[in-house]
Amino acid sequence: MSSLTEGARASHTSSKEAGYYRLQSPKHINIDPCVYEIRTMRGSGPGGQGTNSSSNKVELRADMELLSEFFDEELLAALRRHEAGGALTNDGTTIVVSCHEHRSALQNKEGCLRKLQTLLHKASWVPPAEAGLVERPSFIVTEQKVRRRKKSNMNRMTRSARSGSW
Repeated sequence: MSSLTEGARASHTSSKEAGYYRLQSPKHINIDPCVYEIRTMRGSGPGGQGTNSSSNKVELRADMELLSEFFDEELLAALRRHEAGGALTNDGTTIVVSCHEHRSALQNKEGCLRKLQTLLHKASWVPPAEAGLVERPSFIVTEQKVRRRKKSNMNRMTRSARSGSW
């Protein structure tokens, strides 16, 4: 096989560049307190009879316009795409995240912030870019076809020669 053919074959394979997150891990994403509003309410979950009298469920509402002051539009557009029908309200102006996993309202508030950080982190994913295929020159392709056909014909001839019919 000639070096020209080997080079064309090697460059014909497609390769992917690795995808990456534009933002670091969720715990490194700082969200300014002016961006969100915290509400507490009665919620189910751990706490026994104390859940009837304590407001431990926390709901965090983050305004998308205020988020745009701290994050770029591309990230927020990805967040809108990912959370449509989920944490994003129907009008697309607010992200609503709630947490009632803990007995403490403070722990639930931290849980809401972690959820919002995770949503922003997931939205920052940049998918891998597909490298385009390199087209081979047609003379190399036809040369390879001819070589393959000759080899196949030789194999058939040697099989029939063994049986004595050649």
